[in-house]
Amino acid sequence: MYKKILSAINEHINSEVAGRYALNLARICSAKLYLCFIAKRNLEISVLKKAEDALRRLFLEAERLGVDVESIIETGDPFQRITEIVKNEDVDILFAATRREDIKKRFYSGTLSRKLMLKLPGQGSGLAFCYLSLPLNYSAYP
Repeated sequence: MYKKILSAINEHINSEVAGRYALNLARICSAKLYLCFIAKRNLEISVLKKAEDALRRLFLEAERLGVDVESIIETGDPFQRITEIVKNEDVDILFAATRREDIKKRFYSGTLSRKLMLKLPGQGSGLAFCYLSLPLNYSAYP
């Protein structure tokens, strides 16, 4: 089924949840998991730390479960770099999330998730896209 799975991680909890879905799918499929955080320039240190902490938790969990995992942390344009990773690594499925605030906008207009979904080669190219949005009352931790 899937051999290479990419999950885009950022500082928001829903991206970590999407990453956990990607992690479990990688475990079930014996696939390689790529966890990436592409930081825009001039991000606040607190934002960087939240994203790096989420990436670290997911990476350690993947290792504990025996999943072949690679983390990618870079600075630059998230859309451009994720597109390059998808193409260069021949990724089969991409996991991305959006925040509930984005849902209030018209069809999460202007979000990275939407841009990836609309502009990455999809149907016919073999790339699947998994978009995750959490309910308004969602809490990742009890």
